[in-house]
Amino acid sequence: MTTLPILTAFEIRGFALFPGGDGTSGISRPVDKGVTLIAGINGLGKTTLLIALLRLLTGPNDLTSAGLPVVGSTLPEKAPSLSREALRFFAQRVADDAKDATASLKAQFGSHQLFVKRRLQNLQILEATVDGIPLAVIDEANYQTTMCQLMQLSSFVDVLLVLHHTIFFPEGRPGALWDRNAQRQLLRAILLPPPLAAKISELERQVGSADSAARNLNSVLAPQRRRLEEAKAAQVAAPAVRATVKSKQMLLTAAEARRSTLDEQRETVQAERRAVQLDYERAKIEREESARAVERLKYESLSRVFPKLEDAALLTVLTLLAKGDCLVCGAHAEATRAHMEAELAVGICPICHSPPSEQTNVVAAHEVESSRLERLRQRAGQAIDEETSLSRRFTELNTEYDDILTQIKAMSSEISDLESDLRTLDSQLPRPTKEIQALEMQVKSMEETLASHRARRAERAAELREAHKLVQAAAIEKTEILEDAFARYARSLLSEDAVLVRDNIDAGIAQAEEQFEVPSFYADMTSAGRPGMSRRRSQDDVSESQRELIDLAFRFALVDAAEAAGSSTLVMETPEASLDELAMERVGRSLHDFAAMGDNRLVATSNLTNAGMISWLFGGPTKRKAEVKVRYNRTINLLALSAKNRALRDDVAGRYPALLDKALRGG
Repeated sequence: MTTLPILTAFEIRGFALFPGGDGTSGISRPVDKGVTLIAGINGLGKTTLLIALLRLLTGPNDLTSAGLPVVGSTLPEKAPSLSREALRFFAQRVADDAKDATASLKAQFGSHQLFVKRRLQNLQILEATVDGIPLAVIDEANYQTTMCQLMQLSSFVDVLLVLHHTIFFPEGRPGALWDRNAQRQLLRAILLPPPLAAKISELERQVGSADSAARNLNSVLAPQRRRLEEAKAAQVAAPAVRATVKSKQMLLTAAEARRSTLDEQRETVQAERRAVQLDYERAKIEREESARAVERLKYESLSRVFPKLEDAALLTVLTLLAKGDCLVCGAHAEATRAHMEAELAVGICPICHSPPSEQTNVVAAHEVESSRLERLRQRAGQAIDEETSLSRRFTELNTEYDDILTQIKAMSSEISDLESDLRTLDSQLPRPTKEIQALEMQVKSMEETLASHRARRAERAAELREAHKLVQAAAIEKTEILEDAFARYARSLLSEDAVLVRDNIDAGIAQAEEQFEVPSFYADMTSAGRPGMSRRRSQDDVSESQRELIDLAFRFALVDAAEAAGSSTLVMETPEASLDELAMERVGRSLHDFAAMGDNRLVATSNLTNAGMISWLFGGPTKRKAEVKVRYNRTINLLALSAKNRALRDDVAGRYPALLDKALRGG
């Protein structure tokens, strides 16, 4: 029989979230038979306190590294270590990193008492005794072995499984009745002797391991088989493939030669392009310099021939001669410019058009200037002709260069396609005989190993199937106890009628093909709108409050079936959540009755927002001062013991303590 822990006392010291009150330091409380209430508003650490109780028992390990009670089709051989984030749950709640914080717990396991003390910063075990005698070695491995012995379970993973699904009941977490894997593992752990429970768990891992090995090997073997088949097919098609290879190779050689010729042409054109571009730039400079020389000579000629000409008139004449633009009216007068140049060439005044014989304020030198101007104009004309010719040639070379690049690109693409075709054809050519033989041996060896994995899986599966029959027999033996206990608790918890029904289901192990018949329990329940009872196969088939209450009834039934003495501890978070006023009374009475049986303990939290259940946890409303005092003594009042948050500091009127007092008295 499994022995479940009965929590009897706990203590938290040096943790800034719980500084204590009324001269006390931290929290140090007994957990007496009956109800222990943890009361406080949001943010004072109710959930933190419950997690501390859990972690004192589990240490730095859990079913998953995230600390969640998630159960797969197989359980790990060893409990995973908590992740850094989960391990630092307490450290990150306070400013000092919980460097000096410790917590300790006393728990009764049948006739034995366990004491364990841990550092909250990292859950390091500091002390551990059984019946006052320290463990031989104070470390996690020895502690976990001790927990297995105390709870009479086959592994620490099973210890964690049982703690999560019978003792600790957090808000919003589906229990074993709704989780088929968790239920299967839980029934195995608590209904079977530890050696047999361990054997089944190990067989499940071996089936899963063999199946995983077979699947992994098969994923590697499949492409190797295809390679071998392709190699053999290539031997048959070899002559045709070789002929195609030869043809493609000839095309590739010709294409590469053509591309080589194009590359040479590109380099030649590129060199000529550079030379022409340089000549073009030089011609352009020559043309600009010649034009400037012509304009400069015109200016000098006008200044010498007409020394009395005003600057404005001189600028007007020069602009007209240079650009053909009139500065007076803004018109473009090309004909006037030509006429003016002709007059100047024979010495006629550009302003009044007087011949040289009638001019007095001039220097007779137009014949000389006219000769120089003509030479400069010829030079400028030659520069323009050269620039134009070079520009045309540069354009032609650019066009030719771009055409060559287009041909090179097309040829490169053709070469790439031919090379790709040759690679494909090469892969179709038969492998050397030795290589095919080696591939055949490799495939054969892998097939033999695969057959071995599958045989091992089948062998372990057969053993597991026989072992599961023992689980079915144990479940049948306990079915009456479970059904009667469930019905009894369900009547007090639920407004609807509900019964527990055993059925056999097919369960898969990992991704193995084999299915294993295992016992599984479901809830049948009445409901409005349909006659009789209906099967509730998942948590989606019931309301949120029904889900938690059905799971609670199943937990109580498991405790009755697992624990010879029938006594245990239930650590429950906000049992009033999602309940209406009448349901709080009904559920509160039921939890009170559970806590009053045998040596049971109920540790429950309440945030005072739905405080109607609190008085019913203690048996109902009362006006007796002695009873109220007892209830206060059984309450861990975080309003007084926790570090004050904003809401509590602002409550100068003491409304929260008044709420607690009203909740404890009831009515």
